[in-house]
Amino acid sequence: MKKIVFKIITPTGIIHDSNPISITIDTLDGQLTILPNHTPILVPIRAGEVVIRNNQNEEISLAVHDGFLEVLRESIVNILVDEAVHESEIDEKKVNEAIKRAQELKEQKLDKSSIEYAKVATRLEHELAKLKIVNKRKRR
Repeated sequence: MKKIVFKIITPTGIIHDSNPISITIDTLDGQLTILPNHTPILVPIRAGEVVIRNNQNEEISLAVHDGFLEVLRESIVNILVDEAVHESEIDEKKVNEAIKRAQELKEQKLDKSSIEYAKVATRLEHELAKLKIVNKRKRR
C-alpha cells in the first residue's frame, strides 16, 4: 500500500514525521482527507484536529493552530503551523483553565474590532480544539 511522506512543521522544528495512509484536517472550507497520490494543493487550515491514520488503521491526533496544508507530487504532505500539540501532551485541566480565562477576557467589554479581542478569540479557538481531542480520547 502506498503511503504519504508527512511532516508537521512549526517555527521550532518538525513536530511530527511519519508515513501514514491518510490525513484528515480542518480547512477554511471544511474537512479534507488526503490520501496517497492526492492532487497537489496549498490551502489554509484553521485551528483544529489533524487525524493521522497508519496502515494498522490506528489514529493519532494532534491539535494545530491556523496555518497551511501543502500537498506536493509523490505524496509529500506538509502542514505548516505556529503550534502543534500531540494528543498525549494535552493537559485537560490546563486547557479548561485557559478556556475559562479566555472566555472571561472575551466577556469583558473589549471592542470586537480590537487586536486584543482577536487574540483572545484566537486563543479560545485553539484551546477548544485541544478540548475536542481530549474528549474524543475519553470516548475511545
